[in-house]
Amino acid sequence: MGILVFDVGTSSMRGVLMNEQADILCQFQGKYHPDFHLSIYVTQNPEIWRSVLYDIAKNIQIWCEEHGHKVEMISLMAQRTSMISVDRDGNALCDAVMWQDKRTSVDILRMAENLQCKVVVPIHWDVWTNFQADCDEIKVLKEGLLKNHGYCKAEVDGVLRSYVAANEGVFECTLPESAEGTWEIKQVLDEASSDMAFADFDNDGELEMLTISPFHGEKISIFKKTDAEKLTFTADLLDSDVGPANVLHYTNNGEDYILSANREIDEIALYKVEK
Repeated sequence: MGILVFDVGTSSMRGVLMNEQADILCQFQGKYHPDFHLSIYVTQNPEIWRSVLYDIAKNIQIWCEEHGHKVEMISLMAQRTSMISVDRDGNALCDAVMWQDKRTSVDILRMAENLQCKVVVPIHWDVWTNFQADCDEIKVLKEGLLKNHGYCKAEVDGVLRSYVAANEGVFECTLPESAEGTWEIKQVLDEASSDMAFADFDNDGELEMLTISPFHGEKISIFKKTDAEKLTFTADLLDSDVGPANVLHYTNNGEDYILSANREIDEIALYKVEK
């Protein structure tokens, strides 16, 4: 049996043909990129997805004919909350609103009204597709962050804080002490990053920060806190030219490991942190 899997990602689409044992028989990839407007709107022409999918399917068909294989099952994996407005025949009415888009449910409903939509279907639990939305449902903490992709929480200096990675760097967000208070937003890194994670990699009692840079970039770095008063770091380069998309830190038998999905070289890599 030939199982064809389409993975529709943010910056590329892959078509992978596997057998019943999940052995990869062949794979093809087509690259593209969404359009960023004013650091707020993020859209993608859905016809690009259609064109890339057709190209990949054609290449898979040619490979199957040359190697005597047949596709008997197709699976499709798509992006999380990206949304396409379509008519009753499935034709796109406008560009897709991508999952990085910062518009609220109010904007989405206004768009639906302008398109004279009769039905708006919430596609995820995200509040921006919630019919009960109002203009105050989302509080703006920081504007002007392009590609704000990575998010994590970490207890730093005894305080639980949120961290956001973007094209402008990594930002620390500290919750106000009361409902009437204001959030404290502080930039802790000015290097473009897509993801970050915190862990005590060297067991010195202090958290270090791991980043992927630039956006889904080729560099994994670990930043160590060097100032007791400020969250400043020094960096060690773990690897380069591998395009890590996601990383996971875990501990096994007292040893620290980093598992990385290196998409640009099609590998899953395991890094051991040497003391």
